[in-house]
Amino acid sequence: MRIAVIDDLEKDRERLSILIEEVLKKYNCPFLIECHSSAEDFLEVFEEESFDLCFMDIFMDGMNGMEASQKIALMDPECRIIFLTTSMEYLSQGYNVKSLALSD
Repeated sequence: MRIAVIDDLEKDRERLSILIEEVLKKYNCPFLIECHSSAEDFLEVFEEESFDLCFMDIFMDGMNGMEASQKIALMDPECRIIFLTTSMEYLSQGYNVKSLALSD
């Protein structure tokens, strides 16, 4: 399973990567986690069928996670997106790109 963590805060990327790794190791699931500090950085390497799952912060400098997820959905509708946010403002829009939302 190839997973992307996209968040502009390094501590949040590191924390989430550790949590994902702990869970996947517990279930003996093979994985590769890539971290990206911006949506633009991630979209530069994103290709169809290159990632199975993306954990995407919504509020980032530059392109926000909602805009990036719309581009991802057009390029690869099978890639699943989980939004990370402290706000429920974009919750209804997330359904348009078949995402899941996690909030603090």
